[in-house]
Amino acid sequence: MRADVDFANSREARGATINFSATLHPTNHLAVEILRNQRRLDVLNQRLLTARVSRVKSIYTFTSRVFVRGIVQFVSAIATRACSCPRWRPPQAPSAARSCSRTS
Repeated sequence: MRADVDFANSREARGATINFSATLHPTNHLAVEILRNQRRLDVLNQRLLTARVSRVKSIYTFTSRVFVRGIVQFVSAIATRACSCPRWRPPQAPSAARSCSRTS
């Protein structure tokens, strides 16, 4: 675990990142790449965020100029509401506001 920052709420956090990747070559023409990433962020000894990315990419080469590539990717992000600010919501669009200020 290393020192990190919860940017949405301007507070110190601790986080860890785990990365795994492998490339397999079952034949001379086929390459399969596997990727798995996981990111955790803890604030005040509570889990704030867990984000995961899993990807499989296959490339079949017919000739030096002709190939087929297929990519399958799964992304998940789980935010713990108890540790985040009361009005926080995951952004729905790039222009979504990320303010945590309360109004009375």
